[in-house]
Amino acid sequence: MTALALSDLLGLPVYDFEAGKLGRVREVALVPQEDPIHIAALIVRTLEGDRLVAPNLLRNVNGGGHTKARSADPPR
Repeated sequence: MTALALSDLLGLPVYDFEAGKLGRVREVALVPQEDPIHIAALIVRTLEGDRLVAPNLLRNVNGGGHTKARSADPPR
């Protein structure tokens, strides 16, 4: 697994699986009680408000984060 710095993720554009822009990474969420060293979700700022994108929905982060989800799928 490749380690990424927080500064590499913040502001990163995120695209849905149809290559439409979902938004940009605003923040990351951690759940230290469950796993103190892994990101629980990316908080993505969209035109409709902030959405949570679980890391398992990311296909890659090259040239932006590309998800396996549609724009409407990630929860608010």
